[in-house]
Amino acid sequence: MLEAARRLAADGMTEFTFDIFGGTPGQDEAFRATLDAAIAAAGPQVRMHGPYQPADLPQHLGAIDWVIVPSIWWENAPLVILEALLNARPVICSGIGGMAELVDDGQTGLHFRAGDAGSLMHTMRRAIDESGLWDRLATGLSADARAAMTIEAATERHLAAYE
Repeated sequence: MLEAARRLAADGMTEFTFDIFGGTPGQDEAFRATLDAAIAAAGPQVRMHGPYQPADLPQHLGAIDWVIVPSIWWENAPLVILEALLNARPVICSGIGGMAELVDDGQTGLHFRAGDAGSLMHTMRRAIDESGLWDRLATGLSADARAAMTIEAATERHLAAYE
């Protein structure tokens, strides 16, 4: 993601910001130094905010347009994507595993090739340049799709699938 941001800026696209939330617990000093250097190299558009409280998540998500999940792991059920969709934020994610299953490419978000900074850069450029794209994808995140399901409703849906 940081390399994609650096490439976008080098390509003349500077009207974007990346806000990174989260910490680096359990990481050693060498990892943190490498991360800090990558953030600095990505340019002034990238801002690291550090850890946050779970209660602050809706406010943070409400202040951004897209959630980017550039994982190279075959995630099972990434919580960050579920949180983004619940808060009506389209997701740009690697097109593999649980990420690709949760994000309907072109309907509730966009996919890119996992581990490919160039693919992510082009997808981000599309997100920035394509008129009406964000509105269309955010509309795809209807209130019904985001509504919390009761245990009873989930049980009924599960039983119906087995029937």
